[in-house]
Amino acid sequence: MRRAALALLLLPAAIGLAAAGAGREVAITIDDLPRGGDGGGRSFAEIRGMTERLLAPFRKRKIPVTGFVHPGRTELAPPDLGRILDLWLDAGAELGNHTWSHADLNRVPVAEYEQDILKADAALRPVVEARGKKLEFFRYPMLHAGSTAETKRAIAEFLAAHHYRNAPVTFDNSDYMFAALYMRPELRARVVKEYLPTWNRWWRSSSGDRWKWWAGSFRRLCCCMRVR
Repeated sequence: MRRAALALLLLPAAIGLAAAGAGREVAITIDDLPRGGDGGGRSFAEIRGMTERLLAPFRKRKIPVTGFVHPGRTELAPPDLGRILDLWLDAGAELGNHTWSHADLNRVPVAEYEQDILKADAALRPVVEARGKKLEFFRYPMLHAGSTAETKRAIAEFLAAHHYRNAPVTFDNSDYMFAALYMRPELRARVVKEYLPTWNRWWRSSSGDRWKWWAGSFRRLCCCMRVR
């Protein structure tokens, strides 16, 4: 997953929360299938192992989950990608369209973006419908829905015309960054050296803007974890 994600630390997970009346509903969704930016292995065997571990609690407890797929952003051959997606479907998950290449609507023209959606649709729909399911949810990569009102409207109309429903996010934990620590020991060492002292100073500080301290610390953590 683009920085796709608990075992949720192995892919991007996004958790949508919605309140309905006096009750609450939680929709758990995971972006960037078959694997995001956690720094783990990209072979079929490695992705299969990660996917099986990730899905085990969902399968055991019958927890609904939807995975959003960008079929073109993987080293897997189409048959192997299909086998990975079957693992999700076997676990009772739904699959959604996340564009073919994880396209950024804030950077590519509308027509190109639409073709990216359709290319992913052509790859995913047969897999989903063969299992008696519907391909109905779409999620914008990076949650970028367009930088202008015209772009937003054009893609919204395109999605509606192709019977897609946008899957918004109300809580995104960016867990892929923390997953990278587990996958790359050199990043763990760097965070311990460069981030933790700053964090400790913030907690011990009795004056100044603590939120500013926290924001600066977190930015440094993110920079450490994004180093390739």
